[in-house]
Amino acid sequence: MTKKIPKSRVKEGFTQCHSVIKRLLNDAELNLKNGRYSSSIALSILAIEELAKSDLLRSKIIRDEELTYEEWDKLTFGKKAHLLKLNWYPTKRKEKLLNRWSDLDIQALNEANKKLGFPNNFANRDSLFKEIELSEKVNPKLNQIKQDCFYLKWDKKNSNWTTFEKKFSDKVKKAIATWLVTIVRHDSLLQQYFFEYPKKPVKDWTDEDWCRLTRSKLHKQIMEMQKKIIRERKKGNIDLVLQALKGYGN
Repeated sequence: MTKKIPKSRVKEGFTQCHSVIKRLLNDAELNLKNGRYSSSIALSILAIEELAKSDLLRSKIIRDEELTYEEWDKLTFGKKAHLLKLNWYPTKRKEKLLNRWSDLDIQALNEANKKLGFPNNFANRDSLFKEIELSEKVNPKLNQIKQDCFYLKWDKKNSNWTTFEKKFSDKVKKAIATWLVTIVRHDSLLQQYFFEYPKKPVKDWTDEDWCRLTRSKLHKQIMEMQKKIIRERKKGNIDLVLQALKGYGN
C-alpha cells in the first residue's frame, strides 16, 4: 500500500516550508549587508531548493490531493535531489508551455498581470522558451556554487586551494547575492499570493476580486520586490550576474 502524507499535513507543510524560506532569506540578507557574500549566496540557493518543495506541496493543495512518500522522497533524498529542486521551475514552466498553455492562456496571464500592476512577465511563447533555456543552463550550476561557497577545495588544474570567495571580485559577488535574495523572495511571495486568487477563471473575476487582490499585504510586498528587480536591471547588475553564472565552472 502506498504511504501518503494526509491533505491536512500537506497544508501544514506548505506553511512551514515558507517559514524556512523566510528564515533563510532573512539570514541571506543579513550576510549581504555585512559583506559576507558567499554565505548570502549559499543561503539563497538553499531557499531556492525549499521553494521547489513548497511548490510541490502547493500543487497538491490545489488539486486537493495527498502527497505520497515516494513523491516527497524523490525531491528530498538522493544524489539527484538537489539538481531536481534547482531545475524545478524551468522544468515545470516548459511542461506548461508544451502541454498546457495556449497563446490565449499566455495572453490572459499578461492581462491579469497588467491589472495587478505587475510587469509583463510572460510576453510571448518564444521569449518564454528563451528564458527557460537560460534557466536550464544557469540553475544546475547553483548546486556547485553552493558547495564552493561553503567548502575549501583543491583545484587540480591550477594546483591551488580555492573557494568561491577567490573566484570573483566583491562587486560581482555582491551583485549575485543581491539578485538571488531579491528574486527568490519575490518568487516566494508570488507562490503564497496565488492562494488569494479567486477560485474561478480570470475572465470571471469581478471588480471586487481585483480590488481585494491589489489591496493585499502580499501584493504590496511583491510590488516592492519588483521595484528592486527593476533597479538592479537598470544598474546593469543582472547582466553581470548572468555572465558570471553562465561561465561558472567552464
